[in-house]
Amino acid sequence: MKRYPYADCFPSKNHCNSQESFPLLQVLPLILGLSTSAVSILLWQALVQQEQAQIQHALSVEAGNLELEIMEKIKPQVQALVRMADRWGRHGKPSQAEWEFNAALNVRDFRSYQAIAWVDPTHRVRWLVPLQGNEAALNYIPIFREQQFDGFIVATYRTQELINSILSEKDAHGYVVAIFDEKDQIYTHDDVGEGNRGKWHQESTVELYGLNWRVQVYPTALLSNRMRSPLPTITLIGGLAVSWLLALAAHLTYRARLIAQNVSAINTVLEQEVGERQRIEVALQEEQNFLQVLLHTIEAGIVACDAAGTLTLFNRAAREWHGLPEQPLPPEQWAQHYRTHLRS
Repeated sequence: MKRYPYADCFPSKNHCNSQESFPLLQVLPLILGLSTSAVSILLWQALVQQEQAQIQHALSVEAGNLELEIMEKIKPQVQALVRMADRWGRHGKPSQAEWEFNAALNVRDFRSYQAIAWVDPTHRVRWLVPLQGNEAALNYIPIFREQQFDGFIVATYRTQELINSILSEKDAHGYVVAIFDEKDQIYTHDDVGEGNRGKWHQESTVELYGLNWRVQVYPTALLSNRMRSPLPTITLIGGLAVSWLLALAAHLTYRARLIAQNVSAINTVLEQEVGERQRIEVALQEEQNFLQVLLHTIEAGIVACDAAGTLTLFNRAAREWHGLPEQPLPPEQWAQHYRTHLRS
């Protein structure tokens, strides 16, 4: 009986051509895995972009609110200087004592002022109500009397104190604020790193009577982690897992189909061989029956033994001649049992 390798082609035209007939089925699992993985990655990217847009929107809203708060806090202080300039323009130049008294009142009422000065049209500082310290932020209000330029009222601020008074509640919201005067950073929190600033930030501008601040808002690391959803990562991992599980299922289905074809081919071969063996057995049985009839009808006595000399066959003539049937006896017992010495 022939033996055929399990995964090889069996002697069946249908089986040998099965793999050639379905080339697409062989690469279908790979195509399925790659295509569904691509869909999962696209979905993940869409979710990440949506999340980024939501974070940027939240930062934009916070930056806009911060700009309004800064304007609302600074505007009353600037308006006090505008009133001083308006009085100068309407009533003429005040005395130095009167002007310094009004400036001192403003410095007292608005503690964020660093100093208030009058700068004449030649840009020389004439009158000054100072407080010691360096100036970082600057407001200047032009003075016009009868359409004639009469100098500036200039105010400098304690920048850190001014901004702290405006942003006192921002830390509770999880946002960090950095303020720049042109390229110089004039305010930030001490515990802020640069990690989130580059990736997540929104910027707004505050312009008011010489102030030109750029206000950047970005989330703290804790808030950034809270704002980021695990959904995109879960979607990506789950999508890739499902993709390759589908690919594996398709591969197993294809292998099961091949195995079914192999089993069918094996069964066909076995059926053919069983049928052939049955035909051979029938032919052998017929031949054996013919020989038996021939042996038993011939008039000569015929005796046969096997390779060990044991008697295995007495035909009819031999049994009639000896008067005994055949017995499976060894050669040394033939004479005694069949009394062949009496007939010699």
